[in-house]
Order: sequence, then structure tokens, then C-alpha cells
Amino acid sequence: MVKVTLGADAYAKRGSMVAYQGNVEFDYKGSGGMRQQFFEAKMTGQKLQLMTCKGQGEVFLAEDATDLHIVELNGQSLCINANNVLAFDTTLKTEIQRIESAGIPGGVMFHLLVSGQGTIVVMTHGTPVTLPGRRPDFR
Repeated sequence: MVKVTLGADAYAKRGSMVAYQGNVEFDYKGSGGMRQQFFEAKMTGQKLQLMTCKGQGEVFLAEDATDLHIVELNGQSLCINANNVLAFDTTLKTEIQRIESAGIPGGVMFHLLVSGQGTIVVMTHGTPVTLPGRRPDFR
């Protein structure tokens, strides 16, 4: 479980709120028009189903006993599957990107790119595999 202390607004996965205290409001966060939502869900599999948490107080979030990892982005980007996002600051920008490769079945795969200044909470089942980077990566 993770505790989010509100001051600035935050986005959280719909249905992940376990408890809250204080003066907190929850609103549905859509991801665009019907056409965009259909495309994201059916074609990419990277649909974020979010709620906005506003106000003053604390919100406690969890999802299916997953391990939670808090990642601070300081102008960096993180590529992630949308199903592994629990919560993030509203200051972060999200964008679905397409990956093309001959090594991918069907030749195409999609991921969620999260970038900017702020915090994101990532869910995993078990300890994630991390690879040390010794030099900058380029796309």
C-alpha cells in the first residue's frame, strides 16, 4: 500500500483507493473522446483507467497485493505497460507510443511513455529486474 499526501492533484488507477482521510474529492478522468478510448483499449492495450484525487488529505492506494515502487522522474522518461501504473502526479505527461521491430510477433507493440517532473507509482508482481545503465540510451 502507498500513501499519497495531497496538496497538488494526483491521478490514481480507478478502484485502487483503500482509504482516505481529510477533505478529498475523487473524479473520473477520461482519456479523450470515444474514438480515442476505443483505439487505446482495443488496438494498443494501453488504456489508463484513472481517477483524479483532489483536495487536502491523504489517500491510501493498493492493487491486488502487488509490490509498489515509487519512481521520481526529474525530467526523464519511463516506458511502461499502462497496466502497471498505480498513480502519478498530474504534472507528468503520458503518451502511448508504438514500437516497431522485426523481432516482435506481428511487428508492432505499444507502451506508455511517462515523462516530466514528478512521481509515479509502479506495480509489479515480485521484484523487478533492473539493468544498470553505463551510458545514455537513445531511441
